[in-house]
Amino acid sequence: MSSTVSEPNMQKLMDEIEKLIKRANRDHEDKIEHLQKENNELVSDKTNLTTKIEEYEDKIRKLKQENNELVTDKTNLTTKIEEKEDEIRKLKQENNELVSDKTNLTTKIEEYEDKIRKLQQENNELVTDKTNITTKIEEEEDEIQKLKQPCMYSVCAEFSNLKIYNRMSVSPVKGDKGEQCTVWWCPKHSNFDTIVKDFKPNNETDQKILQLGKARNAYWKKNGEIKCCKNDRKKKNSNDFSPPSNWPK
Repeated sequence: MSSTVSEPNMQKLMDEIEKLIKRANRDHEDKIEHLQKENNELVSDKTNLTTKIEEYEDKIRKLKQENNELVTDKTNLTTKIEEKEDEIRKLKQENNELVSDKTNLTTKIEEYEDKIRKLQQENNELVTDKTNITTKIEEEEDEIQKLKQPCMYSVCAEFSNLKIYNRMSVSPVKGDKGEQCTVWWCPKHSNFDTIVKDFKPNNETDQKILQLGKARNAYWKKNGEIKCCKNDRKKKNSNDFSPPSNWPK
């Protein structure tokens, strides 16, 4: 047997080998193209990832900056809170002191008001006593004047022809001196009866003074005879006392 290959068979074999080589080249090219495609995709992915990493790093930097700012703000707020708490403690202490002072002052005011009430009561009692004593004195003086009148008339009759009558007379005739009388309750020379109709005292003391004025006014016009409390009496100033605080001038 001969081991040589015939020329036609050789050609056929060469064609087969060439086909295999071409197929192998195409496969390699496909693989290379696929690897290049994958490589391009990886490069693109790397670029995208790098961009994202940079974005994240930028966000991280910003967050760190914000965090630092928040830490600073927290520190400042904590300091302010501590300052406010200290201020509140001081204000509470001051408030407690003021409350204590208010209590003490209120107690003192109540003590003073109690003293004032007692003094007003004593003053009212003194005014009442003065009214009663003044009334009693004037009644006694009036009685004395009545008792003296018979004697006066007899003395006047005995010396009626003497030029010194007016100097010796115990009860000379008085002229009208009303222009000099400024007593606020005088029944003859004041508007007491008109004013008193609508007058309202400011306080209890004024009320007592008004009552005293009414009593004096009534005394000096009793029995229908209106007299001047200043000019028609022996002691000219014994009736003087101040009017209520809001009495019209």
